[in-house]
Amino acid sequence: MGSQWSVEVPELTHQLARVRHQAWQAWQTLQHRYLTAQMRSEFYLTILQPGTEESPNGTAPVHLSPQRES
Repeated sequence: MGSQWSVEVPELTHQLARVRHQAWQAWQTLQHRYLTAQMRSEFYLTILQPGTEESPNGTAPVHLSPQRES
């Protein structure tokens, strides 16, 4: 590459910094959503009762039975 390094490496560095910043911004959005008290409580309840899901209308849990292989 020789003399092209001075042109290409700064551009690569800039692209990596831009992608890293975009990923950080996406993480910030997720972090704000998933670190709310309500979401943390829902995660906690999911861990306590891993075999249930909400019903389609969102009112009562649906108990899931384990699937058996035949």
